[in-house]
Order: sequence, then structure tokens, then C-alpha cells
Amino acid sequence: MSAAEELVRICAVLPANKVEELVDFARFLEERTGSNGTHVEESPGDVAWEGIIADSKPRPKLEAFAARALAEEPATRLEGNL
Repeated sequence: MSAAEELVRICAVLPANKVEELVDFARFLEERTGSNGTHVEESPGDVAWEGIIADSKPRPKLEAFAARALAEEPATRLEGNL
């Protein structure tokens, strides 16, 4: 069975919301793949953002913004294993 046939089989048995998740993931993979089928390198902006996220330096303005946002709309638990 080909990969495409396996995906069709899986989609046939999954609930609609899980099929949407699968389609969303497939679009993500498609976006990360170049037109010749190879992995697309991260943009300089993506690399810079990952560096900012990984930096352990305190960010009081960002933390205050997050606290205000959570006060407006409490966080909800995500479904599934993310």
C-alpha cells in the first residue's frame, strides 16, 4: 500500500476534527518543503526569533503582557498529545 493510499484509509476512519488536524499538519509539511521536495531552510527572522525564545534573560514587559492577556481570557487546556 502506498503512503497516499494509507492516508486515504486513515482519513476514512478518523473523526472529521482529526482529519482537519491531519490536513493542517500536511499543509505545514508542504510549507516547509521546497518546490523540488527538499527541506526549506529557516528564514533569518525565524532563526532570530528562536534565539530570543531560548534566551533566559528576564523579559518583564513580555511577562506583564502575557499576564494581562491571561487575565482577559483564561488559558484553556489543549486536546491531544501536543
